Amino acid sequence: MNTVLGILILIILWNLAIIDIRHRIVPNAGPIIIAVLGIVRVFSGELSWASALSGAALLGGLTLALAVATEGVGGGDVKLFAALGLAFGAVDGAKLSFLSFFLSGIFCAGVLILPVIVGNSRFSRIREIPFVPFIALAASLIFLQNRL
Repeated sequence: MNTVLGILILIILWNLAIIDIRHRIVPNAGPIIIAVLGIVRVFSGELSWASALSGAALLGGLTLALAVATEGVGGGDVKLFAALGLAFGAVDGAKLSFLSFFLSGIFCAGVLILPVIVGNSRFSRIREIPFVPFIALAASLIFLQNRL
């Protein structure tokens, strides 16, 4: 991924993460801008149309199926994953999806285990967590992996 495009995507993702933490929403402008940057990657020759479209379908479709099945993932997350699939392509998009869910799963396990260890029930009141910070962290790790 082009360094400039990658940094722009990460800046947008981290801003969306802050918004998601504070307000529990993902504004539509974020996924739209990321999708446009993905199209720029295609036109610059960094990514093929096949990889971009299959990444969008794979990430968007799997996240949509998860949202319908569990009601635990919001529509903003689905749109964001579809846009990121378009920007990252199928292979890196699959890594992004797996790593995002893995990191959020580790965090949730900690939230469930911490009250038992500490003996404080304050942590057990957490019922939902914002997902975009985990997506942003996973995207940052994949971006750094591709740079090294």
